[in-house]
Amino acid sequence: MQQSGDTTTKMIDRLSKLSSPVVSDAMSKLPQKLKHQTMDSGIKPIDRSFRVCGPAYTVQCYAGATFAMEKAVAEAPKESVIVCNGQGSEAGVMLGELMSTFAQKRGVHGIVVDGAVRDIDSIIEIGFPVFTRHITACSGTFDKLGEIGQTITCGSVVVSPGDVIVGDVNGVVVVPAKIAGEVTDAAEKLHQWEQDVKSLLLQGKTLEEAAYACPRPSSCDIK
Repeated sequence: MQQSGDTTTKMIDRLSKLSSPVVSDAMSKLPQKLKHQTMDSGIKPIDRSFRVCGPAYTVQCYAGATFAMEKAVAEAPKESVIVCNGQGSEAGVMLGELMSTFAQKRGVHGIVVDGAVRDIDSIIEIGFPVFTRHITACSGTFDKLGEIGQTITCGSVVVSPGDVIVGDVNGVVVVPAKIAGEVTDAAEKLHQWEQDVKSLLLQGKTLEEAAYACPRPSSCDIK
């Protein structure tokens, strides 16, 4: 991300207050028209209350081969979000209670796994945001396979190191690092528009009346 540490931290903080649908919509409204940055609906939080926002730390794994994931948990920067391509497999687990506890202790903001996890009751109890495709009791292996810090695919979306991950009960959105600032500005404007329209609806206006009174931001004024 081509920004100072303080600027990036502030931007992450702003994005963390917004929903994944708003962030997704904002990208589709920018001149780049990025409409395919939301991971497929198979990637879900293990608890509906979980939210996550932070720069991606990427891991490429193979079904059940936990070596690269364990390495990532030990090395991921504080406040990052580990994003793992586990081949979408449920044949072996990529993450459980112990790795989640260690990651949380190290200051990792959360983990997104296109694969399987287990021990979800314990992970929910410690309040560590995990998003995954599968939940299984099956163990993994310690096969020394995988890579860290490469561009990967997770949930059918390309994720590069440093891209901003925004996840909640609605899904997981990937914000390309180079336009994260633009997306943040646009998403905040869309969020405010939605709040303005909602306020008019609560006052008794129809949806048509509310939308007319509050024109939706366009790509021209949210650049």
